[in-house]
Amino acid sequence: MIKLTTESSGKIKVGLPVALIGYRLNPMLDHFFTRLGAEIVYSEQTNSQILEEGAALVNENICTPFKIYFGHVSRLLKICDYVPALRFVSEEDRTYTCPKFMGLRSLLMNIGFREQCGKFLPLEINMRKFTPYIKKGEQEKILKAELAQIGEVFGKTEKQTHVYYKEALLVKEKFEQDMANGIILPYGMKQPENPDLVIGIIGHPYNIFDPYLSMNILGKLYRMDVKVITIEMVGKEMDHTQYRVLA
Repeated sequence: MIKLTTESSGKIKVGLPVALIGYRLNPMLDHFFTRLGAEIVYSEQTNSQILEEGAALVNENICTPFKIYFGHVSRLLKICDYVPALRFVSEEDRTYTCPKFMGLRSLLMNIGFREQCGKFLPLEINMRKFTPYIKKGEQEKILKAELAQIGEVFGKTEKQTHVYYKEALLVKEKFEQDMANGIILPYGMKQPENPDLVIGIIGHPYNIFDPYLSMNILGKLYRMDVKVITIEMVGKEMDHTQYRVLA
C-alpha cells in the first residue's frame, strides 16, 4: 500500500479510497490500474477530519459511510491525477447492490465534486447477465466505451484495457475465495493465537474494518483474546439448509 504522498514517480496517480465499496473492490481496481501503468495511492485511515470534510460535501441525511467516502475522495483529489467514479450495480448475476452504490458516480461527479469531474474515471461494475430495461448488448457497449476511455488516458489500446479488466475480475474472485478459505485474513485483520472465545460479527466490511467507524471493535476483541469470524470468512457458497439455520 502506497502512503499518501505528493512526490512524483512520473506515472499517472490513481487514488483509491479506503472506505465504502473500496473494501470490496480495491484489490480489483489496484490490479487494473497498475496494469494500465498507474501509481496507486491509497487514502489514509479514517479520522474525524475526513468525516467532517465529507459531510460538508453531501446532504446531511446521507449515511455516515458515504460521508466518510466523500472525505477520502476529497483528500485523494488533492494529490492524485484521477480517482475512479464507480457505478456499482451488481456483484453477481441476478442480484443488485444498494441503490446508493448505483448512484455513487452521479453523486461524486454532479454534486460533491462537480468542478473536478474531469479527474474522475467513470467505470460501471455490473455482473448481471441481463438487466431489465436495458436492451440486449447495451450493457456490454457501456463497459466497452468506459474501458476505451480509461485506456486512452493511459495510452493503452481497447484490447489491452479489456484484458486488464478481465484479469482484475479474476483477482477480485481469488481475493474473496482466499478470505473464505482462510488463506488470508480480511483487510489486515489480526487473530489471537490461543483465543478464549469465538464471535461472529455480521455487517458491511466498511463498517466493521474501518477502526474509526467501528470504534475499533476488532482491535478491542483481539486484545481480549477473542477470535472473530466475519461474513468474508464464510464465503458465498451456502446451501438452503444453512440459510434456514441462520433464519
